[in-house]
Amino acid sequence: MPFSNINIVLTGAQITAIQNAITALKAPANMPVQFNLTKAERRTVPNISNERYPYVQRAIQNHAPTNPNLVSGFAGTTAEAANDLTFYDQLKSFILQLKQVMEIYQDTQQVAGSEAYTFTRALYNTSKDAAANQVPGADAVADDLGTLFEGQGGAGALAGTFKANPSAISAGESSTLSRNITGSASVEIDNNIGAVTPSGNLSVTPAQTTTYNLTATAPDGETLELSATINVTAAPPPPAP
Repeated sequence: MPFSNINIVLTGAQITAIQNAITALKAPANMPVQFNLTKAERRTVPNISNERYPYVQRAIQNHAPTNPNLVSGFAGTTAEAANDLTFYDQLKSFILQLKQVMEIYQDTQQVAGSEAYTFTRALYNTSKDAAANQVPGADAVADDLGTLFEGQGGAGALAGTFKANPSAISAGESSTLSRNITGSASVEIDNNIGAVTPSGNLSVTPAQTTTYNLTATAPDGETLELSATINVTAAPPPPAP
């Protein structure tokens, strides 16, 4: 996507408005129930995947109301379950919009960082030429910035693979995420995994179909994004006695 020099900073009023909006999103008055699960809980707490949603919806909206004798109450009442599903649907709409906003902010930050980095690289190249012509002060600039730029690989040095094996499992089973990245300074995987080594294997046990996104960053700021999806189906019922 082509873009021109952005050359802006946020005003104090804009920063305050954005911060106030974020504060409002987190305020208990607007979100009265809030949870912060651990990594283990995110993997083990049951959730509604796309495949499960129609079954959950039919259970709460059709089966339970017409068969009240089947509702044990152990997992709550039908009314409580209906509220849970409504709350889930409400949050789903907000989460989609928040992801879109986050993507815009992250992409915009990357463009700003790219422009700053491009300026720094141009200054380094100019300082090297100036130092060769004995321009006063150029050596100090070239030596300082050379720590970043000297010895970097050429274009296309960043490459690799990221795969899940197996890519389809039953609930409760595990899959291995394998990565092999070359030319990177840092590698991160989302879904609360975080920073990892450029090459290696990682066992995961997703509770539902999950796409893992890997982002590798080279010393010169180049990025490589790879993804691997693990499809999770409901565990088969136990054999009849």
